[in-house]
Amino acid sequence: MADRLLCEKAETELSRRESKTDDSCALLWTKPLRVCRRFQLRRRIEHLISKTTNKFSPEVRERAVRLVFDNERQHGSRWQAIVSIAAKIGCSAHTLNEWVKKAEVDSGERTCIPTEMAKRMKALERENRELRQANEIRRKASAYFAMAELDRRSK
Repeated sequence: MADRLLCEKAETELSRRESKTDDSCALLWTKPLRVCRRFQLRRRIEHLISKTTNKFSPEVRERAVRLVFDNERQHGSRWQAIVSIAAKIGCSAHTLNEWVKKAEVDSGERTCIPTEMAKRMKALERENRELRQANEIRRKASAYFAMAELDRRSK
């Protein structure tokens, strides 16, 4: 949505420039689409990179969570402490809140599946899915070769 607005702004700016009857108007008219496409590609790449890499090291995360637990009493609520510390660290309050919840689960304060157990379950589910796919391939292959054997015998 924001990219579309930027493209529209660029096109309106170029249409204003076009009214000056320059020789470069034809070149300027083709640029906004190229610029917008480059901008969109860059945004998509940045989005993918930000999803795959962690911006904050585990030490920074642990320290931020410790700060939330230590400063919770100084603020009116936990959320106020989270907002204050998140602004100092440079992350969003929701991200820091997720880190705090994960730390509570791992320490046993919150009832949920611990992180290590969740990773193990995810790996087992992935292995189970792969084995089911392999079995399906074997079943289809055996049916195919059985049909080929029947066709060969009937000839």
